[in-house]
Amino acid sequence: GYLKIDSFKDNPTFLNDLMSNGYGQLGYQTFSDINAQHEEGVFMVQGTLDNGRRCSTAKAFLHEFQARPNLKISKHSMVHKVLISDNNTAYGVELFKAGRIIRVEVTKEVIL
Repeated sequence: GYLKIDSFKDNPTFLNDLMSNGYGQLGYQTFSDINAQHEEGVFMVQGTLDNGRRCSTAKAFLHEFQARPNLKISKHSMVHKVLISDNNTAYGVELFKAGRIIRVEVTKEVIL
């Protein structure tokens, strides 16, 4: 998908080795895949990375699609209320932005 999960660069340090050896002495195994069937052990940390750099949800999703003419993104906003019609369809939102409540109605769909 757009949000990529990857391991941080394999850059062993003295502290990594010290921690791994310490946990090994306590009986924990070291595994390379944190998503495998092992529930207990020592793993290298994974994160949302793209080519070794942190990738936020904004970078993964918003930057890719923000120029679409049928999409409006409101930054620094918090939804106060989702507006629901009598037939249980969302037709807009009320949101807080810059100290005000703004009402936004849509013709197709609301994406939160």
